[in-house]
Amino acid sequence: FYAVTGGTDGLRINRPTLLGFELTRDPFEIALLVLVVAISLAAIWGVQRYFVSSGGQALAAIKTNETRLEYLGVSAKK
Repeated sequence: FYAVTGGTDGLRINRPTLLGFELTRDPFEIALLVLVVAISLAAIWGVQRYFVSSGGQALAAIKTNETRLEYLGVSAKK
């Protein structure tokens, strides 16, 4: 598979540029880490915002008592 991979060390893929800058290994890994941490924090923030919302509160109420939730006017079936 030398013709396909270009060598015995696997596929050679050029690193992407970040805003026009070519990054060596260390800055590329740091930029990737920062990107992943930022996406993770945004996802955590979004989930917490959902649980504080009325839909999240209804979801927590379904867990505790569906019948009481139906009496309050929130459908547990939807």
